Amino acid sequence: MSIGARERARSLPAASVCLVVLDGWGLAEPGPGNAVSLAQALFSPDAWYRAIYADDTPAGFLMLYDESLRTSPPAHPEIALWRFMVDAQFQGQGVGTAALEQVIAHVRNKGLFSSLLVSYVPAPGSPEQFYLQAAGPPRKTD
Repeated sequence: MSIGARERARSLPAASVCLVVLDGWGLAEPGPGNAVSLAQALFSPDAWYRAIYADDTPAGFLMLYDESLRTSPPAHPEIALWRFMVDAQFQGQGVGTAALEQVIAHVRNKGLFSSLLVSYVPAPGSPEQFYLQAAGPPRKTD
């Protein structure tokens, strides 16, 4: 299976908005969060967003907060994972890991950042282990 993060000009396919993610309790949550994130991306100069595909099928959505995209970026821009979701039918198949590896490579290739901020709420079912496996132990920030 080929995993990729694809730009879709100023719009993503409707399928990206309707994806479903499993919450920590195994219940499906509909994807209006993706619709809200896409709306935020369209109006934020700091947003870098992509649909995640497994072969030719929309499998998720990701968005970075990237201060280097501003018309006048700060001297030391910051970057953070703003939104990251993988559809329930693709979870546990390496899709999220491959997509996150591509995000990390994108951030490194820009050559502007010393870190990628990732946040989550530590709780049962949180993505903590997923992020730790991808990037190593966290560094606390204020």
